[in-house]
Amino acid sequence: MKIKKKFLLLSSLFIFQFTFSQNQIQNTRKDITENNYFELVIANNEKFEKRFENRSTLNENEKAALDKEYKKYVRWHSYWETRVDENGNMDSYDKEYFSLKNIKNKKDVEKNIPKWSIIGPTIFPRGKNQSGLKGIGRIDAITVNPKNKNHVIIGARSGGVWQTQNIDSNSPTWVSLTDDLPIGTVNDVKIVGNTIYAASSNESANFGGHGNSRYGLGIIKKPLSGGKWYVSNEKFDANKIAVASNTNIMYSLGSKHVYKSIDAGLNWIKTKNVIPEIEASKILLSHIEVNPINSNIVVVTGRVDVWSYSKVPVNNLVFKTTDGGKTWENLTDSVESLINDKINATKDVKVNLKKSSDNAIATYNYKGTLYLCLRSSISKVYFITAEKDWSNLELYNSLSSKKRYAFSSDNMIQTFQVVSKNEILLGTRRLRVINNTKHNETILDGYYNDLHQDIRAINYNATTGRLLLGTDGSIHRTFDIDNNLKFSNFPNISGNLNLFLAFNMAYNNFGNFRTLRIGNQDTGWYENHNAGLDWLGWTRTEGIWGEGRVYADPKNASVIYFNKARSLHVSNNGGVSTSFTARRFGNYNRSQLKFNPNNSSQLVFDSNEYFNLKIKNYTYALSLSNDQMKSSIDISNGIEKLKQGINTAIAISKSNSSVMYVSRKEVRYSVDGINNTLYKTDNLNFNNPKSITYTNLTENLNKYDKTILSKAFINDIEVEDTNEHEIWLAFGNLEKGKKVYHSINGGVTWNNISTNLPNTPVNTLAYDAVNNTLFAGTDYGVYIYDNAKDSWFRFGRNLPVSMVTSIAIDNHKNEIIASTHGRSVWSAQLPN
Repeated sequence: MKIKKKFLLLSSLFIFQFTFSQNQIQNTRKDITENNYFELVIANNEKFEKRFENRSTLNENEKAALDKEYKKYVRWHSYWETRVDENGNMDSYDKEYFSLKNIKNKKDVEKNIPKWSIIGPTIFPRGKNQSGLKGIGRIDAITVNPKNKNHVIIGARSGGVWQTQNIDSNSPTWVSLTDDLPIGTVNDVKIVGNTIYAASSNESANFGGHGNSRYGLGIIKKPLSGGKWYVSNEKFDANKIAVASNTNIMYSLGSKHVYKSIDAGLNWIKTKNVIPEIEASKILLSHIEVNPINSNIVVVTGRVDVWSYSKVPVNNLVFKTTDGGKTWENLTDSVESLINDKINATKDVKVNLKKSSDNAIATYNYKGTLYLCLRSSISKVYFITAEKDWSNLELYNSLSSKKRYAFSSDNMIQTFQVVSKNEILLGTRRLRVINNTKHNETILDGYYNDLHQDIRAINYNATTGRLLLGTDGSIHRTFDIDNNLKFSNFPNISGNLNLFLAFNMAYNNFGNFRTLRIGNQDTGWYENHNAGLDWLGWTRTEGIWGEGRVYADPKNASVIYFNKARSLHVSNNGGVSTSFTARRFGNYNRSQLKFNPNNSSQLVFDSNEYFNLKIKNYTYALSLSNDQMKSSIDISNGIEKLKQGINTAIAISKSNSSVMYVSRKEVRYSVDGINNTLYKTDNLNFNNPKSITYTNLTENLNKYDKTILSKAFINDIEVEDTNEHEIWLAFGNLEKGKKVYHSINGGVTWNNISTNLPNTPVNTLAYDAVNNTLFAGTDYGVYIYDNAKDSWFRFGRNLPVSMVTSIAIDNHKNEIIASTHGRSVWSAQLPN
């Protein structure tokens, strides 16, 4: 049965109205690193394998640091595996992402086109703030309008730019400024005159700056009073913006390069590399400051990427130019000598900035004086100053690092702010107030209700005494009432911000009572209930660790499963309490679990783990449980034993629960590419799992397209509700026209129905059986397939340009629900 045309989307189109810069801008991507994704995965897998083998020898701080870096790696690994081309080129998706500004989309103005509405959060989630991990999304940048202290602009992780005009109210009203812009993450925001500037990249997709592996729109700008964003033709991963006294002159910092504009951000050029070996080195550039007296004097600092595979012995961290970036002076030796000369008398361990593996330096320009904050690998923090032309460096304070300094250098780099000559604010896993006269620090302990443990942005105004904190979960405001920096309360002012970074969504509908859950990045698991009226608001459920997917029993919403610390956990009371099943469960954000449609206590799940690569033959590859995870058994017998294989998608037929489709990928790639397979079983027997046999559909798909499985992962499998033989495959790849494949005979033959889908991974599929309609969730929103025209259209209006991770269809409510990674959860009426 082919999909019947039930709904015709209007064909009126519009073009995103962007302005373009002049043609003379050079393409800075020509000097991209030659390292490809497959090589990086091989190198980093081996590195993590060795580290985890020796984990028992590490102290608690070192274990925490290892776990945190592994979590970052899994995010990076999982994200990019569907966004590189067949050669592992990480530049390809950058180009596709940037080209979105030229994609024609529906204008969505007619009344019969469904409008997406936000499900939330429109108020901050309820629930306990266990270990300081509750939140609505990550705030990476904060700036205040110098002409209006109530006007605040923030930059969010995968959530764009937001502003409020009433920051001092109990519940500020936030407005998104980038709904129609594929902006990704905003790392820095500035107000210069009457213009807003934002530095964009995709920080979530980054792990150690590998392969310049962040895409974005570079520096974008718009009038403060309104109007459209200006997007330069020059794109680059932009972390910081530095503005000279002559505001036409600006600098921006990427992970490896410095960029300069002499026309207030209309055009950008890449300056000379701070060192020739920057591309191949372990250095990640992190801070940039412009001298207020001479705009040609610029200081850039960086950090060492702990997990870089690079063997280039260059870990220089401080650089200075006096000619606007034409040449750079390496100040690393000077800083190292300055510190070591001062500490000789104390018999401290000497600093080694070039060879130590985990140094980081942040900068701050306070009233013309340059301040440097060095977090060294010997667990000490040093503060250095340079006045006027920034030529004479002075060490004026040093402190011993306290608990959790050891793995919070990324936080430190973002949150170093000098309040006065004697006082510094530093946000790591705690807010630290440092007194340079007394040479001590005060750590403000506790999570203060909703305050997340990772502080990412600080904005303090000495005149008003107001301190704004951006964290991995929220934005907070407090006041220095006694002018002593002894902050005692941090009210949550996240208001209506909707920035959930959802990995997936679990949806239950029991007549007039519906339950929606999401597995979130950084902040845990959340649920929302709808008792026949409106959605009632979000509540954080169990899970003291930060992230992972969540799955709900389709017959009993109180039974949920989720990934916690790389293991499968189950709750029988809606997350009030949980139990550990002792089963390995995929990874944080790519794990798979599917229920038997006829008996929800029976389920199939992916039981591999990424990091334990010393195991050459897994005990489990695919597992089955018929007793709600009290026990489980391996059912991978008959599936090809791919080396380090893992399942990418599982689908069990609703009309015939003995039919299951499974796609697998190889974890350990070769430099030649990837290896994927597709299987089907017609005898999925939960009561006699040893009888299960499989048919390999790989060759059938290869006959139709001999290269598809060597170039792309299968992200999702959708089975038609009443016909177990009709299936669709969603592919993650960057080959145009190869996104969705369709079979009406159980995978014997195939048809490509990708047609005009944008060249982005299709992350998820959803089939509406009542309206006989297929939906695709992409990095650019939700698309609907018009079978009569064999064409796809962007569905609905009002949905922000964002990565869609899950889609649920509710025919009882005539509703479609979509979760996104960065812009929370949305719903719209189904076509009729």
